[in-house]
Amino acid sequence: MSELRHRAYDLELIFQQCFKRDFNTQLVGGVDEPLYQPADNKNTINKIFYREDFFSSALHEVAHWCIASNKRRKLLDFGYWYDGSSRNNVQQARFQSVELVPQAIELLFSQACHYSFEVSVDNFSVTLGDITIFDREVKEKAKQLSASGLPSRAVIFLQALTTFYAGSGTIVSA
Repeated sequence: MSELRHRAYDLELIFQQCFKRDFNTQLVGGVDEPLYQPADNKNTINKIFYREDFFSSALHEVAHWCIASNKRRKLLDFGYWYDGSSRNNVQQARFQSVELVPQAIELLFSQACHYSFEVSVDNFSVTLGDITIFDREVKEKAKQLSASGLPSRAVIFLQALTTFYAGSGTIVSA
């Protein structure tokens, strides 16, 4: 088998094939900061923006979308806030608790793509020990979700990724 190519654009096409018709949502790269933008009077389609052409950013943002409720998918950035990389310990713990499930789903997506995964603590002051603990928690949560069941949109995307990266790597139109 030839070496897999991990192009974020392929993820855009796979996402479109899975969700554009039923969820009016598109995955789009090329931005400086990730953002979810719901459809409104100016934009007729929901858009998930991921950083530049980063494969892992695309997977991560899709994971967030997969767990967002219908209500949250009507809000800019799902109604969340973003605290930069200078969080105190309490803020960091809160960030990691919110990020646990999306990063666990991202891990499963990465495995389906045969792509390396690294947890993101998104904070330069976090110690290696704290990163190791969070990494272990994310891996455990991924095992739990695999056993107990993923959200339906995550299942759809995971199956599409598995098919694409196990097969010829060709996008087939629906």
